[in-house]
Amino acid sequence: MMDYRPIKPASGPHPNAHLARDSNLIEKALEFQLVGQIMARLLLRGHRSEVLHSVCDRDGYDIVIEAKGIVRHIQLKAIVQGGKRANVSLPVGLGRKRSGCAVVMGWDQNVIQPVGFHFFGGLPGQPLPDLGAKITNHTRGKKKPRSEHGNIGLGKFIRQADSIC
Repeated sequence: MMDYRPIKPASGPHPNAHLARDSNLIEKALEFQLVGQIMARLLLRGHRSEVLHSVCDRDGYDIVIEAKGIVRHIQLKAIVQGGKRANVSLPVGLGRKRSGCAVVMGWDQNVIQPVGFHFFGGLPGQPLPDLGAKITNHTRGKKKPRSEHGNIGLGKFIRQADSIC
């Protein structure tokens, strides 16, 4: 299991604290590294794959990967190694996608590389497990409820990236 305890800075803010303003770029860098790792694993097992990137996140997924006749709609989340985050918000729409799943990528802010993957989803062909009744709130601006999002604790994710495809 990933260590989610905060890293204690030696003195002052972390030297890469400025990365917070480039979170979209970091998420894309991590996404490409994850997709590359998945494709490499599938190729080594003799399986070809196809990867589609979502233009907008409206339907609850960032990427779609097809391999071995399995199509996965995948919502990606990134959490800095040692961060305090205990849960993630997942869109209800992801549950309407057959084989929908979510992957949380822990990442090292010193090198912008994944340090672990955690998976939340069912077996291939099965729906996303129940998101529960806990509704999340917007994280920016006025904290209005997001009725189309469920709040899932990181403890419900399993460390098993091979479950993705």
